[in-house]
This record gives sequence, C-alpha cells and structure tokens, in this order.
Amino acid sequence: MKDLSQLQKPSFVNVDYDGCADVELPNLDCFVRPDDAGEAAKDLHAVSEVFRHLASYAEGKQMGMICRIKGEIGKAKCFEDACDNVYRLLPEWAKW
Repeated sequence: MKDLSQLQKPSFVNVDYDGCADVELPNLDCFVRPDDAGEAAKDLHAVSEVFRHLASYAEGKQMGMICRIKGEIGKAKCFEDACDNVYRLLPEWAKW
C-alpha cells in the first residue's frame, strides 16, 4: 500500500438518515486541487484505497464477531488479526 500519510485530513459533513443518529461522511471535495488535476486524481485514488481498506476492516470485524457468537474463537482470532494488520496500514487521519 502506498504511503497515504501525506494526504490532508478530510472535512466531514453531518447527514441525518430518516431521523437516525447523525452520520459523518467525508467531504471528498477537499482532496481535489483545481490547479493540478493529475495530482488530484492520484489523491482521490489514494483515498479510495483507504476506504477500500476500511471496508475490508469492517467486513473482517463483522466476521470475527459472528465467529465469536458461534463459539469459533480460533477462527474469530484469525479475522481479528487480519483487522489489526489492515489498521496498521491506515494513515493517521483514518484511525480511531
């Protein structure tokens, strides 16, 4: 994975879906540099890689939780280890 630590932190927009709790979505407009479309495309590609890794993390977390509910602790630990590896790859702005 490329070093994504140089990307600026995205701003966030609050969105209310059907009266549920507010959800913060990243405003990807802040990643576009109008003066350099080529660089902007690279930045957007790098950001999409981060979101792909976040989706992978979420899927692994879900599978780990399902395995623990079923009592498959060893299998759950494999998913959790994979999540830890994905988390280590994330830039600081994408970590919690």
